[in-house]
Parts: sequence; structure tokens; C-alpha cells
Amino acid sequence: MRIVTDPIGLAESALESNSVVTTDESGGFMMYEPIPPADSASHLDRYGPIVGVRCPPGTTAVAYPLKATVRSPGGIVDTRIAVAVPREGHPIIIGQAGHRLRPQTMAASLIDLGRRAMDLPTAGPDRPLIGLLDRIWLDRVLATVLDTDLGLPPSWHTLASLHPALPHLGDPGRLSTARARFSATWAVLRQRIAVAQVRWPGMAPDTARWLDDGSLSRWCLADTPEPVPILRDLDELLDPRVSRRLREALSPATHNSDQIGGRSGNGGKP
Repeated sequence: MRIVTDPIGLAESALESNSVVTTDESGGFMMYEPIPPADSASHLDRYGPIVGVRCPPGTTAVAYPLKATVRSPGGIVDTRIAVAVPREGHPIIIGQAGHRLRPQTMAASLIDLGRRAMDLPTAGPDRPLIGLLDRIWLDRVLATVLDTDLGLPPSWHTLASLHPALPHLGDPGRLSTARARFSATWAVLRQRIAVAQVRWPGMAPDTARWLDDGSLSRWCLADTPEPVPILRDLDELLDPRVSRRLREALSPATHNSDQIGGRSGNGGKP
């Protein structure tokens, strides 16, 4: 295998070896264990062997392979990419053919992994913790509605009571007001996962300790469904009055979580 220690060459080495590779100030090169088999833990399937890596002091860049799904003229294709994150400068991403991909295709959560491997901070959370709980809530609401007999739609009180933060919110009938008062932070969630007080599927306590607040927030949000498509489905399934109350409860004016607008697809993207 040809070893090149500039960011693009490092990414090519990671893709070719299917391993995490690093370089340091002296030009030294280090390779970590290859990606585990497909039947390993779910986060290893998604994020590869970079999770939990702690690069030695003096590391100037780290590159790692990842599984990816891309759109092509022939449809959806499963492929592999590699991300290279330098300590200073801009991250790059390459595809299997060695082509450098457009920066906008690189999700912040992928860059987070390299920065945490070098013990560097990541960007702070994009939205408050209540935004994650709202996504979980909407997923529960949709499942409940789909599981309900036709002609017997659940009431607003029943749906509001499914909110995962309900023990802290009080009366489901006043969900909008109570959400605005919710004050728990991503730091609190990360600490509770780190000591196994809270379980997040696919995230071990050690992983929560390896992440910081921003990277953990993006990891968890990526695990949950986008709210706007769910709301569009619920608009079709719920009584209009219940659907309206649901959207009012999630209004950005009530709490800055996902940006959700009116009915019939007029909502903004989160």
C-alpha cells in the first residue's frame, strides 16, 4: 500500500486499507485495526473503527473509512468513503474512485469523529435537547396513530402523554407551555449515558465519554426520524383540530427546536 501523509493521500490510504490512519508532526504514519465484521455493534457498522480512537499527542491529521449511501443515475448505491480531518485546515472527503466530493456532502457528524479522535472540541449543539425529545415523541405519536383502529383516532391528551419528557412537563394539556420551561441540556444527557443511567441504542457509556456535547447531539439526532415528513403524515391521519394542536405545541415560538411550520407541507426543514 502506498503511504502518503497529506490529507488526500491519508484518506486514500484509509479507504484502501479499510482502517483508521494518522500522521504526526514528523511525518510518521500509524494504522489502527480494520473495520469489524458486519454483525458487530450497530455504531461500528455505521461509523467504523474511528469511534473511541484516541490519537497520540502530536497527531496532525486522522483519516477513516465509512459506509455511505449515495444517489447515482442508476439509483441508490451502497459504497464506501473516507474522511480526512487535519488538526488545522479543512476536512476532505473522497469516494471509492478517489474523487474528492463536494464539501456540502460532508455532514458535521462525520467531521466530529475525527476531531474527537484528536481530542479536539466539536461545534456546539445545533438545537436544545428538547428538540431530540420532540423527535422521539413524534415517532411515538405516528406509531400510536397507525396502530389505532380506523374511526377511533387517539385524543390530544393521549398523544401529548407520549412525550418522553412528560414526568418533567406536568399536565399533557399544557404541553406547549411546559416545553418552553424544559431546561435539561445535552451535557446532562451525555453524563447520564456515560454512567449508564440512560441507555441510548448503539452508544456505549465509553462512547458517550469519548464524545462531547455537540458531537453527541448530532449522533442522537441522526438516530431519530426527521420531524417534517412525520408531521405531513399526521396531517393526513389525525383530526385537523388535533393536528393543529400538535403543530402549535412544536411551534418555534414556543421553543427553539426543529423549525416546523404550518399544515400541508409548508413547514421548513429542520
